[in-house]
Amino acid sequence: MEGIRRRSRAIFARYIEISAAYLFGSVARGEARPDSDIDFGLVLRGRGESALEHHRWIRELTCYLEGASGPRPVDVVVLEPQGPLFCHQVLLDGVLLYDADPERRIDFESETLVRAFDFGPTYEIAAHGWIESYRRWLRSQG
Repeated sequence: MEGIRRRSRAIFARYIEISAAYLFGSVARGEARPDSDIDFGLVLRGRGESALEHHRWIRELTCYLEGASGPRPVDVVVLEPQGPLFCHQVLLDGVLLYDADPERRIDFESETLVRAFDFGPTYEIAAHGWIESYRRWLRSQG
C-alpha cells in the first residue's frame, strides 16, 4: 500500500481542484483480492461540486492512477455528492492519502459526521421497517 500512497500523492498534486484524497474499499482495509479495484475518494475545493462538472480532468486523473497502480483497475469517486452513510464509511475505513487543504478537508469530515449521525437512525428505521414488512408479506403467502 505504501507504493500506492507515494505514487498517488504525486498524481493528486497535479490537480489544484483536489483538496483531499482517500484510499478506501478493500485495498484500504487490507482485504483486496487479486481482482479487486483500487478505490479513491476525492474532496474538491469547491463545495457541492459533482464529478460531472469535472469529468474531463477526472477521466485524465483516473488514467494516470491506473498507470501507476499496475494491473488493478481504478475507481475515482467525488465524495461530497455521495450519501452521508457512504462518506462516513469512507472516513471510517479509508486512509487519507493527500491533504492539500486541511481546512476544507476538516469541514468535509465534520459535515459528513453530522449528516451521518443525523441520517443514521432514519436509515435504520427504514431498513428494519422494510425487512419487517417483507417478513409479514412472506407469512401472509402461506
